[in-house]
Amino acid sequence: MRVIRTSFIIVFCIVGVLFLAYQGVNWMVQNNKKAKYEELVSFFDSKEVRDDIEKVLKSKDPLAFTEAGVIREYDLDLIA
Repeated sequence: MRVIRTSFIIVFCIVGVLFLAYQGVNWMVQNNKKAKYEELVSFFDSKEVRDDIEKVLKSKDPLAFTEAGVIREYDLDLIA
């Protein structure tokens, strides 16, 4: 009976350690994705990128961002 109990405890500990290792790796992967997403959002939300986008839009429509222009405003959809 003691051997069965000891075996059960060992198996339970091994399963617990594997579960915790899996959760740790999963957490690190999720954190890495969040960091990359935040980096991309900060890049696309920067002044330089917005200026470049406006420059391209004004080359397509010289009256962009005015009442007479076809393009009056734009918004970046940064939702993943």
